[in-house]
Parts: sequence; structure tokens; C-alpha cells
Amino acid sequence: MKDIRSIGFISGIKPKNGLYGIDVAEMQLLKAILEYSSWDKIIVWSENPSNLGLKNDSKVIVKPLSCAKKDIKDLNLNIDCLHHVGIGASNLNYLRTTPIPIFTSVFPALSYNSQIQDHFFELFAPKLATDINIYPSSCSLNAVQKIRANFGIDDLPKFNETVIPIGIDQSLFNRIDRIEKNKFRKKYNLKEDIISFFVLTRFSPSDKADILPLLRSLKFNQNIDNSAIHIYLCGGDTYFGAEDYIEYLREEIADLDISKYISIIVSNDRNATIEMLKSADVFISPSDSVQETFGITPLEAMSCGLPVIVSDWNGYKETVINNETGFLITTTFFDNSKVWDNFQGYSDYTTQHLLLGQSVIVDTDLIIEKCLLLSQNSDFLLKMSNNAFVHSQNYSWKSVIQSYEKVWNESLTEKSKNIENLCKTSNFHNYWKSFNHYASVQPKGKGIYKITDYGKAILFGQHTLRIYDEISSIIDLSIIGKILTLLNNASQSLSTLDTILDCEGSNLKFIMTIMCKHNLIKYIGQ
Repeated sequence: MKDIRSIGFISGIKPKNGLYGIDVAEMQLLKAILEYSSWDKIIVWSENPSNLGLKNDSKVIVKPLSCAKKDIKDLNLNIDCLHHVGIGASNLNYLRTTPIPIFTSVFPALSYNSQIQDHFFELFAPKLATDINIYPSSCSLNAVQKIRANFGIDDLPKFNETVIPIGIDQSLFNRIDRIEKNKFRKKYNLKEDIISFFVLTRFSPSDKADILPLLRSLKFNQNIDNSAIHIYLCGGDTYFGAEDYIEYLREEIADLDISKYISIIVSNDRNATIEMLKSADVFISPSDSVQETFGITPLEAMSCGLPVIVSDWNGYKETVINNETGFLITTTFFDNSKVWDNFQGYSDYTTQHLLLGQSVIVDTDLIIEKCLLLSQNSDFLLKMSNNAFVHSQNYSWKSVIQSYEKVWNESLTEKSKNIENLCKTSNFHNYWKSFNHYASVQPKGKGIYKITDYGKAILFGQHTLRIYDEISSIIDLSIIGKILTLLNNASQSLSTLDTILDCEGSNLKFIMTIMCKHNLIKYIGQ
């Protein structure tokens, strides 16, 4: 008689306003374990089991979280390992009454102060040799390793860590033909006679992506008038600040007079959003947030047969094959630590994340150029669509669960032993050292800056410059006009501008970064 293998899964999903990526990822992981795992029994504990929509059967037992500690001690259940979504084994040590390994899918954003503190706490906690942290991307694993190094931890035993990507629910995200695409376009009143580009986003410049630069690149591309493209910005409005940001974008679209080429769709219905995504031809994501740990939306789009045009950023660079399944767009990250550190003590992460995101410049001019390239070359678009779909099949949940099972099974054959970890303290977290590898470019040389067409339009009063209140409150806006005037005469280096302007303590580098972010000027490397 073969041994019965049992997994205990701790669910951390709680009712919230809005649909958060970590909850979707956890639900999909749990669903995939139930569907594809060869293990005999899965015991799921949750603070509110009814939220999961699961029913008990011969393989699944669903119970309240309060029962977990007693259940783990119950030899009749024979639980071989615990699995959860979170930061690390220390979060569940209170449940471990026997030496069973804990597997952690590290899906949470790594850039929140609270998450960084959790990693710090993780270093103190005793672990078993079989405990494993599982990261969705090499970029997120590297970020955690850098966070630990920032705390001064150089001589500790290695953590057991590996990389396994998040899977795609291919029952939801699948390829459809042109007839079905037009059916969905009619259903949602979308344009049928154009190449459709879809931006599926969280409407937040601090949590996902700042869309304003994309709008300006669309306006000032000289070839846009001869194109037949349309870009849809789609997302929900239940997040904090989303309604205000949507209105912000609408005002910018009106001011730039680009509604012919771009429009906003507010949708809180996930099924409707997926159908609209399937109806598109190409997917776009100019993600610029250090909050990202993987980025599932490009893979979901590729699973629908859509080529993707995305920032060369974090997990995107690991799942997108440049020039084959889509385009990785050059992304530059400027080190403005002196500005960021002023907000480290804030309990509200929003301002700090906004400042971080404003220091990440995605080449949105190049995004529009790639849009036009695909819209004008149907054969290339079709080839890239096929490549994207084939590549996405490597990320099926069935395949991902096989990778999970490999590490689960290996844990059953290893001898457990405790590892004690100690660490030193640090007053501040160094965001630059932890996340600079997310980008494709980290400026270090003496590059120069030149004014853009949008910068000239602002200089001569042809458009209204919109700068977020959190930014305008910490920089001298009058310097922007002085810089534009100087660059309108000739391109200049940062050191030259600093000498001319004599900013009296103002952080000129940060101001120049903001101007790059908002398409007023462009940074040209050496």
C-alpha cells in the first residue's frame, strides 16, 4: 500500500476593495494545485473558507485557519509539507509543531516598507533545511538577495530559494479568430476596422504605470496621422485614487486632442476585460513600478495570441522574447535616493512609490514606433502573434505545478535540520541597490539632455503641463521653464546646467528625471 502524500495550503485571501494581483495569483495557484497535482490530499485552511468557493471531496479538505495548528499535529492527516503565498517560513513557524517543510510562493510586492520589514524579520527565524522560498522571476529573487545584503548580511547560510514562474489560466486566456474578435468588439462597442492595441492596467501612477508619457508620444509622433490604430486603456476604478487618475488622463487626452487614437474603458468586470483583451491585436504595458515582481498580463496576452510591447523591466524581460514574441522597450532608472529617502518614514507608501516610478523612464516614443510597425506589416504581426501564442504554452499551470511538485518531492527525501540566522540592523532601505537591475539602463556617465517636441510645446504655451501634486510640492516648477529655455538653444549635460542655473540646493538631477519622465526632455547617453 503506497503512502498517502498530503499538502497543507494556508490561504491568506481576505475581502478587499478592488482586484489585487496577489489574490488572483494565489487563487490560480491553489486552483492549479487542486487540478494538476498528483499528491493525494490537499488540506486548505482559510480565515474565511467560503471566500474560496471550494467544496470538500475525496482529495480536498477545506477548514478554518483556526484549526490549522491542531490539524498539523494530527498524525491521521499525515501532512507532509505546508505551502502558502507570502514572504517566508517565519510567517508560519507558529503552526509548525513537527519538522515539516514550509514552501513559500513569494508573490507579494517586495517594495513596500512592511514587506521589507518582513524580509528583515525572516532573517531571525529558525528554518529547516527543507524550507524553500519560491520566486516568480529571477529579478524578484535578486531583489530579495540585495535587500538582505543592504542589511549587512554577508556571512549567513544560503537560503533555499528557487524560481518558478506564475502560470496562465489557459481556460480563460486563449486564442480566438477574427470572427470572434469582431463579435467581442461589437459587444463592447470597440472599433472594428483598425489595429487594436490594449493596455490592461491599474489606473495608478504609483502602483503600476504612468500613462501620461505614452499619451504625449502618441501626440507628437509624426507618422500617427497616416495610421489606422487605436489604443484602449482598460482597468477598474475601485482602487484608491483611480477615479481621480482616470479624470487626469481624460483631461490630458482632450488637451492633446488625441481621442481619435486612444480612449479609456473603465471595467470592474474581469470576464468582460478578458473578452476585450482577446478582441485586441497587440498588448502594451509600460510598467515602471518597483512593486512589480513578475507581471502576468503580458503572458496572458500572449496566450491570447497577442504580440506584446512592454517595458524592459523586471519579470517582463524574462517572459518576453524581444523581436519574436513582442518588443522589450528600453527602460532607464535614475538614482534619486536622496529624494526617495525623505519619505522612508511615511506609513503611506503611495508617495514614495510615485517618486520611485517617476525615476523610471520608459521610451514611450519607441512604443508608438513599434505600434506603427506592427500596424503596417500584417505578415510580421501574424508571425509575432503565432510566436507569442506558442511561447505562452510553456507557462501553463500544468507545467508550473510539475515544477512545484519537483521541489515538494525533493523535500521528502532530505534530512531536516535547523538553520539559525542573525543579521545587523539598518536605518534605511536602499531602493536603488535593491531594484536598479529591474531596468535596462542605469545612467552613470556624463550624458546630455535635449528638448522634445512636447517640451517645446510646453515652453511656448501650446499645452498645459500636468505634474502630480506630490511632485510639484517638492520641486521648484520655475526651474522647469529655465531648463526648457536653455535646452531649446542647445543640448546640455547635467553638470553644465547645474553650473548655469545654480539651483541653490534644489535637486536638479531629480528635476531632470521628472522632465524626462514627462517627455519634456530626453536623456542621451554617452
